[in-house]
Amino acid sequence: LTIELFSQVRQALGAPEKALMAFAEKQFVYVLQPDSKVQKREVRLGRRDAGWVEIADGLTDGEKIVVDGLLELRDGIKVRLNDSPAADPGDEKKAD
Repeated sequence: LTIELFSQVRQALGAPEKALMAFAEKQFVYVLQPDSKVQKREVRLGRRDAGWVEIADGLTDGEKIVVDGLLELRDGIKVRLNDSPAADPGDEKKAD
C-alpha cells in the first residue's frame, strides 16, 4: 500500500483568534489607522489552526489590528501602542 500526499504552498494573511469579534454571524477586527484611531472592519475568514485564523478578505498585508482590550473599544476611538508613549493618555485606550 502506497499513500502519496500532495499539498500546495499558499500565502495568506493570518491573525490571532482573540483579535476577532463576532456579531450576527459576521466577524470583525479593529484596524489601526494612521491617525491612531481604530476602525471596526468586517473580515471573511478562511482556515483556522491552533489559535490563528486566516483572513481571506477584509485586510491587506501590513495593516495593524488590535488583539487585546476589544471590549473597551468602539469605532473611531483613539488608541496607543504598548511600545509607544501616548501624547495624552487621559483620552486614549491601550492597543496591542
